[in-house]
Amino acid sequence: MNRRIDDTGTIWEKRGEKDGLVRVDGRVVDDEIVKKQSSEAWKAILCLLILLIPFAVMGWMFIGGTGIFVAVQADEYVISQTVDGRMRILDTPGVKFKWLNSTWHYRREMDVIPKQTIATFNEGKIRGISSMTRITLPKDNERRVDLHKAVMGDTGRINSLIDSQVIHAIKATAPIMSGKEILTSRKTEFADLVGDQVINGIYSYQITADANSFSAEIIRDELDRPVIEMDPIYLRYGITVSSFHITDIEIPAAEAMEIAIERDAKKAMKMIKLEAEYTIAKAEAEVKKAQAEADAEVAKVRIEAERDEMLYQIEDKRIIVIEANPPE
Repeated sequence: MNRRIDDTGTIWEKRGEKDGLVRVDGRVVDDEIVKKQSSEAWKAILCLLILLIPFAVMGWMFIGGTGIFVAVQADEYVISQTVDGRMRILDTPGVKFKWLNSTWHYRREMDVIPKQTIATFNEGKIRGISSMTRITLPKDNERRVDLHKAVMGDTGRINSLIDSQVIHAIKATAPIMSGKEILTSRKTEFADLVGDQVINGIYSYQITADANSFSAEIIRDELDRPVIEMDPIYLRYGITVSSFHITDIEIPAAEAMEIAIERDAKKAMKMIKLEAEYTIAKAEAEVKKAQAEADAEVAKVRIEAERDEMLYQIEDKRIIVIEANPPE
């Protein structure tokens, strides 16, 4: 049989010497058709790639780390460094042209949560202090550049600056009170003192120690203000602390059990006292009730006696009248 395939892929077949070409339904798969279909597939893929190239370029320009644009968010600023080392600050939100400059992003405000700080109080008790500090990065460009040169975009270094100040403040403040006081009457005072030292600097302390314990007292000036011994290192970079909080105070398990037992004992004693007061009050009420009933009975007897006395007197007077004026 003789077959021929036209440009549309239709198969024509000549079945006899005198017969003309007959169209054959369907398609056949032979080498020529496979080559033709493969060529068409590659053409389609090439066209698709050509269409995708502009989108890839745009993604590289707007998103890629080495693109020519950078997006600045409202809660951050970006430091851009040119290939010759010059720096400029991108401070307003939006997409900025940066060409091939290197860029670093800095959040305007950050929450710093250091690891738990172990502190020893004046009677030797140990407490684990957890805290959170909210900081604001510098607002003037000169300080921003100084900070960038110190940390080179590594916010972990910024956290370390804050962590060291917080740890120092907690450990320095602990000896001025007992481990029990920080859980009760002086808890707020402790948080305020530590927060002030995180913001303004570490106080100067007078340390007193003996064989069993040690204590500390804040040294104050003539205006009764704490004397600052060491300023926070991050102040030189324009970093400020906007808030500081003690989030948790942890105590050893054995001591926690002792405190719980003592607390439960106090509750039990309070309940016993309340029950005793209730019993006494109830007894007093019953005595008062009985006394009132007795008083009422005495009053009743007295009233009845007075009434009988009055009736008796009336009867006596009636008899006297009758005797003085006997009936005829």
